Amino acid sequence: TSTFSLQVVTMNDITLLCFFFLLHQWCAGSITPPETEIKPYVRLQSVAPSGGKHRSMLVCSVFDFYPKLIKVSWTRDGQEVTSDVTSTDELADGDWYYQIHSHLEYTPRSGQKISCVVEHASLKEPLVTDWDPSMPESERNKIAIGASGLILGLILSLAGFIYYKTKCVYLFILHVVLLLHINRNCLFLV
Repeated sequence: TSTFSLQVVTMNDITLLCFFFLLHQWCAGSITPPETEIKPYVRLQSVAPSGGKHRSMLVCSVFDFYPKLIKVSWTRDGQEVTSDVTSTDELADGDWYYQIHSHLEYTPRSGQKISCVVEHASLKEPLVTDWDPSMPESERNKIAIGASGLILGLILSLAGFIYYKTKCVYLFILHVVLLLHINRNCLFLV
């Protein structure tokens, strides 16, 4: 007879196994840094200021680049901005790629052009990402879905109302016809 035993594997066990596997692969030389420079991906977004501040905050996030050395700066109407800028250090992703985040506090002004400028060894020229103050795509999608639901609801309500009213009219006509028919038959009996 054989016995079957079910052993519970916890997340800590899996994490530990992954760690030792990766350590073994690294020591064996299987995991090596990329041989080429990897171009960064840039995302520029506005975040709500915390603590009730009145100034706005832009965040320029730069992801998945290699090697580590990178320069992230800001321009306002073509002029480099150095005040009200804070940046993280280059953060390792654990897969030889890096990321960095730069924050710019600013007071929005009409017609102002703000850009995040990224300089990296993988780029022939600086990568300039302009801030577009229009509504983000995710917000536009939420509004479009909400408006579509509202319109569909109104159409269904109108269709139900029309059905109810026409049903009532047909019932009324049917009652009148039946009453006339009954009354006509009753007149012949007298």
